[in-house]
Amino acid sequence: MHRFLSLIPKLFRLFCILVTILSIASVLSFVNLNKWVETPYGEAGKEVELSLDKGSSLSLLSSKLYDNGVISSRVKFQIWVRLLSDFRKFQAGNYKFTLPLNVKEVSDTFIQGKTYSKALYEVVIPEGYTEKQIVEKFVQAGIGTRDNYWKLLRNPEFLGPLGVEYLSAEGYLYPATYSFFTMPTEEEVIKKMIATFWERLPDHYEIHVASRGLSLREGII
Repeated sequence: MHRFLSLIPKLFRLFCILVTILSIASVLSFVNLNKWVETPYGEAGKEVELSLDKGSSLSLLSSKLYDNGVISSRVKFQIWVRLLSDFRKFQAGNYKFTLPLNVKEVSDTFIQGKTYSKALYEVVIPEGYTEKQIVEKFVQAGIGTRDNYWKLLRNPEFLGPLGVEYLSAEGYLYPATYSFFTMPTEEEVIKKMIATFWERLPDHYEIHVASRGLSLREGII
C-alpha cells in the first residue's frame, strides 16, 4: 500500500504530461485543419458542375467534391462541416464551381444556395468580329432576325442612351461568351453586348485615346 501511495505523484505527473501532449496535439490539429480550410485547392480555371440532392448525406457530398477535385480530403471536409459549419443549412440544387476554391467558399456556396442553371442559349463572339459577323452569329443560333438587328443597330434613338453616339455600334459589341436562360430579344442582345463593353473598358481609356487625338470610336476600331 505504501509503495502504491509513493507512486501517486509520479502517476499524477505522467497524467499531466499526457494531458499536455494531448492538448498540444489537439491545438496543432485544429490549426492545421483551419489552414487546410483556408487554402485554395483545385486546378486553376477548371469548372466543376455537381448536384446536391435533397436528403443527400454529408458523406456522399464529400465524395462528389473529392472525386471532382474540389477538395483534397473527404474526412477533413466532413470534420470541418460537422464542427464549424452546419450541413443542415446546405441547400439542394445544381452547383457550378470555378477552381481553385477554399473549403469555406465551397461551404458558403451551399449554405447561400448559389445554385447554377444551365444556359438555354450560349453564343461565343470571338475578338475581331464585325457587326455583320456578330449579327450572323446570333441569327444562326436561332436568336432574332437580321432585319430587327440592323434596324436597332442603325437607330440613333436606340443607340444614344446606350452611350453610342454614331449610326453604328461597330466596336461597341464586346467579344465574349454570352449566356441566356430565356430566349432574348434582339434589343436585349445588343444592350447586353454594349453594357459589357462599358464594363470592360479600361479606366481612363477615353482620356488616353483623346491624348492621341483620337475619338473613342477611332480608338476601339
